[in-house]
Amino acid sequence: MANNGVNKASEREKLTEMISVVFTPTQLKAVEETAVQQDRKVGNLIRWITIEYLKSIGKLSPNTPDEVDDGDE
Repeated sequence: MANNGVNKASEREKLTEMISVVFTPTQLKAVEETAVQQDRKVGNLIRWITIEYLKSIGKLSPNTPDEVDDGDE
């Protein structure tokens, strides 16, 4: 039975891939301030924004989960 792109928690992909991102000091300050305002960690905010953008341009399914348990990221 197909799950139509919706993954149950136990079927979600694990976070195993990492990339570096470089910001100007002004950009980083804006990211950090926004993370605090959103009650997120910086990495979680960047991941969430990226996933939402990729959904909006059709690169990821709209059903792609944008929240994951990121432990002590």
